[in-house]
Amino acid sequence: MGYLSPPGERLALTHASVLDLAEGRWLDDRVVHIASGRIESVVAAGEVERGVRVVDCTGKYVIPGLIDTHIHWEGWMGEILLVNGTTTALDPGSMFPLHWMQAQKEGLADGRILGPRLLIAGAMFHGAATEEQGRGLFADWHPLITGPGQAAKAAARLVEEEGVDCLKAYNFLTLDAIEELATVAREAGIPSMGHISVSGVDAARRGLRGLAHATGMIESTVPRSILDRADQLALQTIKTTRPPYFAWFDQADDDLVDKALDVLIECGTFLEPDMIHTGGRGGGPRVLEYEVEDSAFLQNPAVGYIPEAVRAEILGYRRIGEWEQAGPEELGAAQRGLMRLWGILAEFHRRGGKLLAASGLGHVIPGLSIHRELQLMVDIGLSPLDALRGATSVAAEFLGQSDDVGSVVPGQRADLVVLDGDPLRDIRHTRSIAHVVQHGRLVDVEYHAWYQNPIPEPPQEFTFARSRPRIDVLTPPALPAGSAAVLEVTGDWFAPHSVVELNGLRVPTEFVSRRELRARIEPRSVPVPGLYDVRVRRPQPVEHGDLSEPGHLVVSFGPPADDTRKVDGK
Repeated sequence: MGYLSPPGERLALTHASVLDLAEGRWLDDRVVHIASGRIESVVAAGEVERGVRVVDCTGKYVIPGLIDTHIHWEGWMGEILLVNGTTTALDPGSMFPLHWMQAQKEGLADGRILGPRLLIAGAMFHGAATEEQGRGLFADWHPLITGPGQAAKAAARLVEEEGVDCLKAYNFLTLDAIEELATVAREAGIPSMGHISVSGVDAARRGLRGLAHATGMIESTVPRSILDRADQLALQTIKTTRPPYFAWFDQADDDLVDKALDVLIECGTFLEPDMIHTGGRGGGPRVLEYEVEDSAFLQNPAVGYIPEAVRAEILGYRRIGEWEQAGPEELGAAQRGLMRLWGILAEFHRRGGKLLAASGLGHVIPGLSIHRELQLMVDIGLSPLDALRGATSVAAEFLGQSDDVGSVVPGQRADLVVLDGDPLRDIRHTRSIAHVVQHGRLVDVEYHAWYQNPIPEPPQEFTFARSRPRIDVLTPPALPAGSAAVLEVTGDWFAPHSVVELNGLRVPTEFVSRRELRARIEPRSVPVPGLYDVRVRRPQPVEHGDLSEPGHLVVSFGPPADDTRKVDGK
């Protein structure tokens, strides 16, 4: 399914221009020989022995398969990613349990599931002052770190027992815990990455290898006197896709920026800004261009397998992500801050820092997203060659996979993309895909409505964070005051620990399914007649708000009491 050649068939890509990433030039009129899933040789064009499938690449350009270093894997994504040239991807924090992710990784490793080769962190290490405070932030498989030594122990277990490919630090984790995690990762020979709420400079000094979404840069570049005046909880939980995040960079200090970049480069820290996931999809100069493309793409019936909630998220991102709701002052600060951050990233690269191409896969279409990220990298000042390196050789270096992927050289995996145009002249040509080769096999580069993952994802509470809960129907719609009843609430995006609130007060709630809850109404909950607001609150984390719009329960007077029916004693 999805491959045009069987496993083990030998291939020859003939008369191709092959990208030499190290030298930054094309090797013209070459033959790429592929056998047993690997690149056998790259030689001057000549005769190809019999029994080898020949793919004529005259006038075409061969680059390594693209590597996306930040996705959040869902079962429907595989074909779209692979058809668009992403042959390897890192999931640095799963929405699904590790046993399902391991099954996906196994299937994707050799084409039994169509999609990119998948590397996984599995869990995100998050912190809290107390275990009670941290409970409910994430599903149980994401380690909650509340004291010394816990991060090292949990990280070692993930590495030794689960064989993860990366370790991920998340919000509220202390610098000591980040250092524990980074040390385990380094000793295991795998990368560490952080979506953090502490200084990125301090985390880099403690050994953290990569900064996801360029988090930690606010704390590294904005003066402490300004940071100390902020709501610290709001600062630590700030969404990296929304205007307030970027507004902070409007207050970045030049001297602090200069010092921060020096430290990050000295420490060999990789910055992974996934610009298309963050401001590039909300307030950047290409927003309208990408919204038009998204709308057209999602009308293609061949990608009808994209879930409706994902479609709504993509098409409504500016509204959901608060860019359309921002006032003129807030929007102006956010847009200035976005440009300031992008300038910081460009300067980081100019000084020799390592920028990773990644798409984050929040509110963007898989596959298309990495090409947009490459375009944005060029927009901020990188050459097309350096942008491509961010999605190939630099990405492979970060992942510790340089001997396996990221270049077109003998011995590497035959994960390749064949383009109709020269991307070194115009980065947009990375989209002009003629062929994709993965596992040494030709990929069918069309979309197919019948695409299906053989191991669908299980329903898990963390995935309910995608959309705001919604109430459609209340049954019964009315009750007499002071009565008891079971209120059936139907709608969508309910989670196992969702709670029904009646006029702001929580009532005992039973989770039936994503679309149904049952709430037990006690007489004391409806003591007097009136119109009662009914809302569903879903536990954190949530992407677009944890509280539904209200439904309304009519609480009536009920039948008249017996003594009121008597007139003149009769």
